[in-house]
Order: sequence, then structure tokens, then C-alpha cells
Amino acid sequence: MTDQGPAIPASPPLQERRPLAGAAVAALGVYLVLTVGQLLQTVIYALTGYAADLRYLQLILGNTVGPTLAAAVPFAIATWLGLGVILPVRARQTTGTVVGRAVVATVFGLLGAAVVALVVAVTSYAASYVSAGYRTFSIDELAGLAPRILASAVSTTSAMIVPGFLAVVLAAMLLRDALRARAARPEVADRG
Repeated sequence: MTDQGPAIPASPPLQERRPLAGAAVAALGVYLVLTVGQLLQTVIYALTGYAADLRYLQLILGNTVGPTLAAAVPFAIATWLGLGVILPVRARQTTGTVVGRAVVATVFGLLGAAVVALVVAVTSYAASYVSAGYRTFSIDELAGLAPRILASAVSTTSAMIVPGFLAVVLAAMLLRDALRARAARPEVADRG
């Protein structure tokens, strides 16, 4: 009898592995939908309402695109975590299960986006105070800014609810279908 050493555990079947790469592609797609959608919406709004003044377009783009880009990053990361790590989408799951997991990923994404939007709003208002010549903030000044800071963060986050939800659900369904197609290929299924 020969000693073959410790047994190497068999890798899980292909259908049971976490779809990390597929979830990353899905998260990138969600990020692009959120950022390009917000950019187009902002440009259309600015050009239809105030087309004569391109300085206004620059002002609007500077105040909306930066926070949206910053808030879309944690949304996309939460999408990747939700669809690939925490509640991974599998090839054999029903549509209801996949949509439920997409809803959870969307909620996590919105929470992450809200935190980043709040940080961006605070730093933006702090920078405007510093550029105006203020060196310190009193409690009263900070309390006076709190509603504006909160409104800015809520505005940035709420703009992501519907497009984010739709993009995550679509990405989750496409991920499940891609996993099904991959599992159906004989050359891939035999390696599992």
C-alpha cells in the first residue's frame, strides 16, 4: 500500500462556484448604466432649459457628475458583493430568487451610495466655506448647513433608485442566463 498523502478536496461543480468574474462584469455594467444615464440626463436638462449659457452647463455638470460618479462606485461594488459573494446568483435559481437577490444587492448599493454621497456633500460644503475665507465652523453654522448637506446626499442617492434597481435586476438575470449557457456546454460541464 502506497502513501499518497492528504486527500485533495474536489472542486465544487461549476454550477456551485461563486460567479465572481461574471458578477464583476455585471457590476461594471451597472456602474456604466448609472453614470452614463446621469450624464445624459444632466446634459439634456441643462441644454433644454438653459442652452444659451454654456457656463450653466459647466456648473451643472460639475455639481452633479462628480457626486454621481463617486456614489456609483460603492453601488457597483455592493452589486458585485451581492451577486457574486454574499448571495451569489446560480444557474439553477428561479427568476424570483434572482430578482430577490438583485433587490438585496440594490439595497446594499443604495446604502453605500448614500454614505459616499454624504461624505462628498460634507467635503463640498466644507471646501466652499474654506474658499470663502472661513477657518472654523461654529455649531450653529454646521447645524444650518445640515439640511442642505442631507438634501444633497438624498438627491444623489434617490436619483439611483429606479435606474439602479432596473440595472441590477437585468444584470442578475443576464448573469444567471450566462451561467446556464456555460453549464450547458459539454466541454465546460465535464471539467466541473
